[in-house]
Order: sequence, then structure tokens, then C-alpha cells
Amino acid sequence: MRELSVRIKFLSPCLGNVKRQCHVRGRPRPHYLLPRSPNGQVTFLNTWWQAVLKKAAQILCRYPTEVRSIRFDLEVDGSANKLVEVIETVGGERVSTLQGHFHRYYAEERFVKHEAFFPGTIIGLRCIVPQAINDDDFRRLMELAGKYCGISPGCPNEYGFFSVESIQPTGRGKIDQSMVKEKEPTTS
Repeated sequence: MRELSVRIKFLSPCLGNVKRQCHVRGRPRPHYLLPRSPNGQVTFLNTWWQAVLKKAAQILCRYPTEVRSIRFDLEVDGSANKLVEVIETVGGERVSTLQGHFHRYYAEERFVKHEAFFPGTIIGLRCIVPQAINDDDFRRLMELAGKYCGISPGCPNEYGFFSVESIQPTGRGKIDQSMVKEKEPTTS
């Protein structure tokens, strides 16, 4: 296995899925944030990548079992447009609004707000890839995943379509498979 650094560019918004409540004109309204690690970094689960790469392998008709061995780092290198709550006084009444968000319409005049990576945003990912998948084929898998599946915690397969900007080795060389799967210590 080898470690690669991947940079992708979103072509459609990548939406958050962590539900929070805010009060707008005294009424609770939901909004959705991108999932984050305890240190504040945006996270994408490995299972999400597994799902889109499995579909890409089916489209490519290659590597159906090998894609299961690809592992992505949980944290994503990139900044999303954060939701900012702005409290104003309008006509003697405090009004709270969220700015810096994406409106996802679910009816003609009804929408829900999402924190998002907007189109044009480039993020970085780290992953380990088995030697059986060469760099060109891994790039093709990622391109197919971005074109036909996308990666978006909120509304998967509808948002989060992306193109691959670059794929480069991290310089850490080969990673032994035993480092990926934790083994139980043996006592003798």
C-alpha cells in the first residue's frame, strides 16, 4: 500500500448533514453543519468513500475487491463557508439570521440552510491505496466517483460532484498492510 495526497474541486455544493436548531423570529429553524472532528476539522467518513469508489469500480469494470482496501483519512484539508448567526434589531425586535449558507429548496418556496463547500472549493484528502491499483487507474476511479456519485454528507448522490485536481504520493513510501489492520498482541 502507498499513501497518496488527493486534491478535488467541487463542481456542485457539498452539504452538511449535522442538524442544529437556531431561532429565527422566535421560531426554531433547523440548519445543517458539516461533520467535524473534536479539533474542528471537517470530516468525511471512510464508508462514504467506500460507497462511491465501489460504484466507480463497477463503472470502470475493474478492481471490485481492491477498492475495499482503500482507506481515507477522516479529516479533510479545506475550509467550508461557515454559518454565521447575525442578530439585528428590526423595528424593536431582535432578528436572527444565518449568513454564509446554501439554501436547499425542498418545495417551491421552502428551503433548509446548509453549511457547505461551494462550487470551486478545492479540498485535500489523504488516502492509502493498494499496490494492485496503479496511480492512473486510481485517478480514473476518483474521476468516475466525482462525475457520477459525488461526495456529500447531506443529500448524497445529489450534491458534492467533483473533479480531480491532482494525485501525488506523500513521500512516505510503501505502507505495510499489517500497519493498516491492528493485530491483537500475542502472548507466548
